[in-house]
Amino acid sequence: MKTSTIKSFSEAHLSDFARLYHAVYRKNIAPSFIRAKFTRPDLGDRFFGFIAYDGTVPVSFFGAVPVLIGHGTQTERAAQAVDAMTHPQYRGRGLLAELARLTHEVLEKNGFTMIFGFPNQNSEHLLLDTLHWQFSQRMSGYYFRTGSGLFSRIINEIPILKNALRRKSAAQLLQYVTTALMPTGNDRSAVTTVRDAVHFDYKRFSGNFVIQAGGCIFWIKNGKKLVVGDFEADTSAAFQRGLSALKTICKKGGVSEIHFQVTAGSRKDLLLKSFPGAMQFDSWIIGYKNFNSSFPLEKLEFTLADVDIF
Repeated sequence: MKTSTIKSFSEAHLSDFARLYHAVYRKNIAPSFIRAKFTRPDLGDRFFGFIAYDGTVPVSFFGAVPVLIGHGTQTERAAQAVDAMTHPQYRGRGLLAELARLTHEVLEKNGFTMIFGFPNQNSEHLLLDTLHWQFSQRMSGYYFRTGSGLFSRIINEIPILKNALRRKSAAQLLQYVTTALMPTGNDRSAVTTVRDAVHFDYKRFSGNFVIQAGGCIFWIKNGKKLVVGDFEADTSAAFQRGLSALKTICKKGGVSEIHFQVTAGSRKDLLLKSFPGAMQFDSWIIGYKNFNSSFPLEKLEFTLADVDIF
């Protein structure tokens, strides 16, 4: 199929992006949210990606957001692939691969050293086989039941009661808000996202916040379940105390489950695995394409806070 146009993604295409997003996911998304997600003033205040049209209908999109990554004391400007999608009626025609190649070319020309992402089962073939991304690690997921019981899970399925329960859980969690920042990972041999004040300001577009519980710091996003983007604990014992305290807070707020995702084999993976009642599941892979990075990208280490849904 020959599309009528392929356009470089910009402010002018936010409404079309929202139309395509709704066609793919059956969910509404506000242009202001899209703008906040795709622009980083500190790393080049512009959009990166391409959108394809059939006439006036947006049918496919591949985009990326700038991210500062670090290794030891060095930093590089990288990009993270986000929101790769094609309209259900236009899949299997090579559109996404074409848009991805164009995005890669623009990123490399603009001085980005690499692109990474978290492809799911639907996009693994495209990125790893067609676009020759490399596989780094897989994310490990964990969830813990808080003991709030079946009643809370039933309430979460009833819209009016669900909203009341969310307000209750938010009020409970907000009592523990801290101004502390989640530091960049302690493993100086790993390649990680640089967690500075600017990065935290950027990530606020999705409604997450940081709390302190049991002496540990948790970067969280509240909803039907509590999602922990990242956490910081000095020792295994400290983490045991912190997660126990978080479970108690969530139980009081009616939150039934706490979810984590971290890089398999990392220190945080081992901490989560050792906590009583941990239920593990496999998650996305970590993939990347190296343009000219000097970092050992096989040592990429991320948490759920680095995934664009957080």
